[in-house]
Amino acid sequence: MKKRFLAGLMVATMVSTMMFIPGCGSSKKKGTEITWMFWDNPKTSKDDTTKEYGEVIERFNKKFEGKYSCKIQTTNLEEYYTKLNSQVDSGKAPELFMCDPGPHMKEVSEKGASADMSAVLDSDSTWKGSFNEIFSTEKNGGIVDKEGKVKGLPICFQASCVYYNKEIFEKAGINEPPKTFSELLADCEKIKKNDVTPIGVACAAGDEWCVGMIAGYLCDREGGPKNLAGIKNKGEVKWDSPTYKAGFKKLKELSKYFQDTASSDKNDPVTQNFANGKQAMLVQGQWAIGQINGAKPDFADKYGIFAFPASDSPADPEADPTRIVTKTDNICLSAKAEGDKKDAAIELLKMFTNEETQKNLIEKCGKGSVLAQIDSSKASAQMQDLMKVKEAAKTSLGFYNEEMPSTEGGDKFNQMAAAVATGDKEPEDALKELDKTFTEKVWK
Repeated sequence: MKKRFLAGLMVATMVSTMMFIPGCGSSKKKGTEITWMFWDNPKTSKDDTTKEYGEVIERFNKKFEGKYSCKIQTTNLEEYYTKLNSQVDSGKAPELFMCDPGPHMKEVSEKGASADMSAVLDSDSTWKGSFNEIFSTEKNGGIVDKEGKVKGLPICFQASCVYYNKEIFEKAGINEPPKTFSELLADCEKIKKNDVTPIGVACAAGDEWCVGMIAGYLCDREGGPKNLAGIKNKGEVKWDSPTYKAGFKKLKELSKYFQDTASSDKNDPVTQNFANGKQAMLVQGQWAIGQINGAKPDFADKYGIFAFPASDSPADPEADPTRIVTKTDNICLSAKAEGDKKDAAIELLKMFTNEETQKNLIEKCGKGSVLAQIDSSKASAQMQDLMKVKEAAKTSLGFYNEEMPSTEGGDKFNQMAAAVATGDKEPEDALKELDKTFTEKVWK
């Protein structure tokens, strides 16, 4: 789910058609050419991460000039999976493609589109040994299936936390970030009295994942891991359970502090408004560090990051108030890649995960490294904040929609969260609709 911060910041606006971007530094003799499919355009994006990914391709083309080359196939995020699945279904998937963990990874895997990379990793013990715990059972980010097959290679870690404007907090008389939900509401009230929007969030169609992050945290803060496990395991826990009733009720309470245009706002302008000082807080993934700092570097010293607040009295006493939402950026290797094309793809994967790239992702982009030992002392102040949050977290979980059994289930969760946040549905009605959809289509 890498969310792009492009509106109003791009040199050229992405169109809905696919674009192929030849790598810089490639000669007329390209040798074996492969394609990498991505949801952003390195040539026009202001996002530091996207720019770094583009530079990886340039380094690859330069290093293997005359032997291998890579071109980038790009589309906008909203259409990415529709076009990827279309290519997968027609047997024309690119040699390498990005894929979120969870249902999306499961779907392309079940279609036989992504190769098992276990043997590839096992054949290079030095490469495999350089990674941290990403291939363990507990922390695989959804990229290792039940049979132990590695279906995608993580190239960075990302967590979701709360971004806040230090100047706005100070003017509102808030000395430190809130630690509990009641403190969060109290701080929102103080900020609102200063005529500033407390929390910016996107609820428009296609970007409901933004409010879904907030809803996921609120639900998780109310219930322990067994509640989410019960939802995933064919309805052992229903959506009208105390955990989800409490979570959606709190979402309604918090929504009165969202901007008035939340129902029609997309993620890009909301993130831009935060960077422009029009909103005090933003609940976003770690990718926003590189997006904000890349597009508006003069704002970098004016905001910080804190952990999503705990519930004052969780519905389930086993709820972990420190739990942090994390995910990985993953690249899948096409199962149809063979011979020189497969060799070229593996060399590019190694370049995405080498020390140079991983250091750049930490220091320039605010991403978490997948390597076991990487110096993070030169990371941004926001990255330092986030690492403190991660160090304090006892457990983690994936993004809520990506924890669902299917993409349809994840989308429905996000949509119902948006409906509650915009006042289109009461919490109990949204939960009834979730139960109906899951009973009829997801838990079957």
